[in-house]
Amino acid sequence: MRKLGALRQTALLLIVGLSLVLQPALTPDVLAHANVIRSEPAANSVLDQPPTAVTIWFTEPLEPQLSQIQVLNSQGRRVDNGDAAVAAVDPTMLAVSLPPLPNGTYVVAWANVSTVDGHKVRGSFVFSVGEPLNASALSLPPEQPLVQSPLEPVLRWLSLLAILAGVGGLAFELLILRPVLRRVNADDARRRLAQLLAGRLLKGIWLALALFLVASLGQLLLQTMITSELPLRQLAGREFLAVLFETGWGRLWLWRMALLLIMPGVLDLAFISPPAAENPARRQPQFNRLAQFVAVLAGVGILLTLSLGSHAAAAGEIRLAAIFNDFLHLLAAAFWAGSLFHFALSGPVIFQNLSKSQRREVLSELVARFSGLAGLSVLVLVVTGLFSAYAQVTVLPALTATPYGLTLLAKMGLVLPLLALGALNLVWVRPRLASQERAGVWLRRFVTAEAVLVTLVLLPVGLLTALEPARQVASREGLGRPAGLTFHEAVEGTDISLAIEPGQTGPNRLLVSLKDHRGRPITTATDVTVRATYLEADLGESPGSAVGDGNGQYLVENQWLNIAGPWQVELVVRRPDALDARTAFRFEVTPAVAVSSAAIAPTASAGQLFGAAELALLGAACLWLAHNRRSKKGAAAGLAGVAATAGALWLALNPLLTAPGNPGAPAVVSPVSQAEAAAPQPAADPLRNPYPPDAASLAAGQTVFDQNCTPCHGLTGRGDGPLAATLSPPPADLLTHISLHPDIELFRLVRDGKTFTAMPSFGGKLTAEQIWHLVNYLRAFEVDLRLAETQYRQGQALLEQNRSEAAVVSFSAAIKLVPKHIWAYLDRGIAHRQLGQYEPAIADHSRAIELKPDFAEAYFNRGVDYNETHRPEQAVADYNRAIELDPGMTIAYYARGLAYADLGNLAQAIRDFNQSLEMFPDFKRVYLDRGLAYMDSGDPEKAYNDLKKYLELVPEAENRETVAGLMAQLAGLLAAQPAQSLPTTARTPAQGGN
Repeated sequence: MRKLGALRQTALLLIVGLSLVLQPALTPDVLAHANVIRSEPAANSVLDQPPTAVTIWFTEPLEPQLSQIQVLNSQGRRVDNGDAAVAAVDPTMLAVSLPPLPNGTYVVAWANVSTVDGHKVRGSFVFSVGEPLNASALSLPPEQPLVQSPLEPVLRWLSLLAILAGVGGLAFELLILRPVLRRVNADDARRRLAQLLAGRLLKGIWLALALFLVASLGQLLLQTMITSELPLRQLAGREFLAVLFETGWGRLWLWRMALLLIMPGVLDLAFISPPAAENPARRQPQFNRLAQFVAVLAGVGILLTLSLGSHAAAAGEIRLAAIFNDFLHLLAAAFWAGSLFHFALSGPVIFQNLSKSQRREVLSELVARFSGLAGLSVLVLVVTGLFSAYAQVTVLPALTATPYGLTLLAKMGLVLPLLALGALNLVWVRPRLASQERAGVWLRRFVTAEAVLVTLVLLPVGLLTALEPARQVASREGLGRPAGLTFHEAVEGTDISLAIEPGQTGPNRLLVSLKDHRGRPITTATDVTVRATYLEADLGESPGSAVGDGNGQYLVENQWLNIAGPWQVELVVRRPDALDARTAFRFEVTPAVAVSSAAIAPTASAGQLFGAAELALLGAACLWLAHNRRSKKGAAAGLAGVAATAGALWLALNPLLTAPGNPGAPAVVSPVSQAEAAAPQPAADPLRNPYPPDAASLAAGQTVFDQNCTPCHGLTGRGDGPLAATLSPPPADLLTHISLHPDIELFRLVRDGKTFTAMPSFGGKLTAEQIWHLVNYLRAFEVDLRLAETQYRQGQALLEQNRSEAAVVSFSAAIKLVPKHIWAYLDRGIAHRQLGQYEPAIADHSRAIELKPDFAEAYFNRGVDYNETHRPEQAVADYNRAIELDPGMTIAYYARGLAYADLGNLAQAIRDFNQSLEMFPDFKRVYLDRGLAYMDSGDPEKAYNDLKKYLELVPEAENRETVAGLMAQLAGLLAAQPAQSLPTTARTPAQGGN
């Protein structure tokens, strides 16, 4: 124990001495790890209206007390309201409000401290209001030094080396030495060796903890100087207290030191063992096991604090998986590398205190146990190392073009010979240990060389923890950024390809290539409409038509995509020889001058898959332990292994089960309860429609519209559905309303309904996904409907001018745009009839009836078609249906009277003519046709009176002479007594007159 007391004194002297040595070199430089993702207003933007605030989003959460924004005008005067703050709901967001700003150029200067790794960074950018930016004013990303201080990677290396050695020493004692040297049937030589190695091991752990304390104190000094921006000689207690108690980095440091202080109190107890002479078979006392458990727990806790303050804690969507991964990586490194240090230090003791035969036996057993631990640890290190590389590098170009990536390659270069030595020990040395004395010597040399290589490997690791992640540098420098964006989809028999070059802010070139199903270029497109929309804010749309080159390619030059972020390009291809094709593509526009550090980021699905692999490894390790230990501990390990394996399967399958388009994915389509739908939840609404208006979305939206909207709004959305007449106020005309509302308002209107109208809430009937698809369909439908209405009105005008052929073309165009345009079918049928094309006319009117079974006008016009083609029975049936649907349709009674007259049913014809005259006394033509019916039925007096009335009402009638002749015949017959039968007159309802 006296030796241990002297060791503690030595450690304290070492701490003080190193602090004095480090003092002159501690100079604060700045490294940016909480870098800019985006800002509003954007860097280098030109605004028409002054902003009300400046908001910046960063890659890591910020310390509120140490982060600031200032807005300066061109004279350097501060113009913000001085209320800069980190948002409570989003600690990565820093904002300051602004008063009304006059036109001019403004500089935004910001500084922050990350709560994750404590790094401080400052930067600036410019924007202008009401005037263009000069090229000299454009802001570029701030140049960042590699590390905060030259000592930072050194201190990180020392602290990592020390804590791995400390935790690894405990692992080496409990998992390697104790099972081999302190087992129940161990001989005296093994027990003496165990005591000697325990003493040396304890000294090594003490030295490691002392070194860790020194490195941690050096990190505290350095961090305080950086955050306060003061040299060491000017630091006071308040600066240290601010770092320790007001920053996330300081709180982690305090936890680390608290755990470190626990370890000295339990280390001596953990290594106590009973004297061999008392009872060779006696086990360790229970309190020793408790002390061992507390010591291991404290060491593992220190490793966890390191992970919580590492780059993994700022890995975005995969943060939790990345922290868990980093912790496993450190734990595996401690078990392998830390144990390796103590194995190398144990070699001389083993060689000095055992005979050759005993040495070969003990070394064989130690190496066997160490190989199992090292093999499992290396496997975990490989998997977790790959995950860490993905999380911090993400794209391959960042591996060879950034300081972080190059340092990682250097680390891998040192790991390879380390693994080679380990493999040599396993394959060549271990089989010879039991039989060849020389093998033990080679083992000692190789293990020492491995320990040295581990120390060297940790050097680039210390630098990696101080460097900015490669993906952030790659994001700002545009590494891995594609030269352009390309998309492809086949819709309605049209293969559409879209190329966007360069896919960055500013003017872009959009090239649309069209091919048919055989791969032949489509050159017949009459219009290729391109509509670009920014998805994060309502900036309006930029519609335009692409210009064809005659070879199936259609070009839009200088399409401005002036804001970085998510965009959507919607394409509509109109062809005279095929159905219109419509699709949409979504993509991210990157800044032409990169300012964002988050353009490249790891995905959540990758985090789940790596997490599954790590849980699978843990499960395998636990199951291996359970297989080798037939005890209660083995059963517990087996249970843990099963649980870990089940968790691995769940993580591995979860991305597949929840992938969009999977019919079993509850996250994509989930029912909405009535209570949830009735309660307004604006905060939960997405900022934009999560579904692009592609062919699948439009088809799903049309289904929802047909099933839920047409009863009130009608087939064409004009508010003329079958239930419209029963509603007050009547349904809205969607043609005039859709364009007035953004997508989110349409979504809420459908979901929540509208008060004081008949518009109900569909939130309990439709899922959010179905409503979004409906919004997409309504938006596309409104565009097509406007074009169709133009064509329809043009066809009506042509029909009135008796230009029936041209009218048919216009009505056909309207039907092509809106296939359920019942009025276009109706009027195209009339145009066909005027051209003498009766069968197409009947087909059009039948289609209108099919679409709208209560369409009285269609029944009437099809009856006219049948009458014109001498099918009076079918005509009467259609007229009957038209009158049933619309009893006030005067013309239908008249037409039915003509059909009955053709059938010889003169009594019914006269009744229909009477009905039409009662409804419309000025219906002049009826007098002529009723007079003819009276003449045919043998009533000359009534016939004469109707014909006379007709000529009085229509003195200019073209058939005046014919009618006058009939009247003369009737007059003569009326003068002769008794009355004679009248001759039957051939009726031609289409004769002149009105």
